[in-house]
Amino acid sequence: MAGQAARSERVGATREAILDTAERLFAENGVFAVSNRQVSEAAGQGNNTAVGYHFGTKTDLVRAIVRRHAEPIDLIRVRMLAEISPDAGVRDWVECLVRPSIEHLASLGVPTWFARSARRS
Repeated sequence: MAGQAARSERVGATREAILDTAERLFAENGVFAVSNRQVSEAAGQGNNTAVGYHFGTKTDLVRAIVRRHAEPIDLIRVRMLAEISPDAGVRDWVECLVRPSIEHLASLGVPTWFARSARRS
């Protein structure tokens, strides 16, 4: 069991390293200019097919990055919706759509590769 836990931790760390690296490379160069092989190499993976092994296609990798950020954004939105009054106006409802993304991006610090990669895509 201890061996499985250690392997699971290594797999999780590898996935996070790949996600972090892909996010940065996509922000710097654009999604279409970066190959899975480049992501694997830049993430320090000896196996150039590590991205494919952990995520599948580049599209799947991009989806994983988006999911990684969508979950905390949705949590902020749920909190805001729970706090909104029943007689809220349109402005309040629009704020529930926009502010969660802004709060999440602000929490990431600088540089925020996710915001930069979304802009370049």
